[in-house]
Amino acid sequence: MDNLDYLPFYFMTTTIVILFLKRFKEDWFAPKFDMEYFHQCLTYKQDNNTSNPKPNNAKVLHYETQAQKNSYKLTLFYFFIITFVSCSVVANHLSVNCDLPADKTALNTFIKGFLPCLIIAIMYWFLIIFPGLKNIFANVFGYLIISISSNNRIATILKNDYNITKYSSTLTKLLQNEFILINRLSPTNFYDILTEFIQEQNTEKTTLTKPNEKNIQNLYNAIYFKDNIGEFFWILYTCIFVSTLICFYVSLNNVITQPSTTSST
Repeated sequence: MDNLDYLPFYFMTTTIVILFLKRFKEDWFAPKFDMEYFHQCLTYKQDNNTSNPKPNNAKVLHYETQAQKNSYKLTLFYFFIITFVSCSVVANHLSVNCDLPADKTALNTFIKGFLPCLIIAIMYWFLIIFPGLKNIFANVFGYLIISISSNNRIATILKNDYNITKYSSTLTKLLQNEFILINRLSPTNFYDILTEFIQEQNTEKTTLTKPNEKNIQNLYNAIYFKDNIGEFFWILYTCIFVSTLICFYVSLNNVITQPSTTSST
């Protein structure tokens, strides 16, 4: 079987490997949770004292910027691998199956092997500009993967860390529908939503102490992984489309076959 037939498999395998790297190297690709800033936000809202300075989120921005840089580096490496594999497979197919000069083989490799891969780069750019697009898959597939453990972490944070045992009617409904509870959180609103959420449930107005940092960091990482799953499915489906497009486009060159040998009579 021609290597060209395996191109969709190569693309999908590389995309899956990137997702697993983001999962098992969370300290590289997920920002560190700033417990000090989170606790300051809670106490600032609880005291409701406008004379106090607002919490400084400089460290949060630093952590997010560093994780974003690592993610961009991994994405560039991923795009390099994808284009290298695509060009190599296309060049090999053209050299074996088509009788073309070297310059035309190189030109066809660039046009049919490299240019279609730009569709993947454009898709990734759209996900950066419009991160809400990830929720289409993150709130379905991502939720299915992280919902059970994440819901338990939220309950642990409320009960054990903040001693909040009397839930409001709103939380009771949310606990019965994990889909709403988990999907309210995203990397862009994690601090704001969780702070507001805990304040709403603190109906007895008890003094909020610092929770177990590991519990919230694990929840934070899970929400980032949910977001990565949404990105993964967009890129995966785009890769399947691009690899299929390349296979179809390159196969058209098969009409230019190697010179046939004629038998002399």
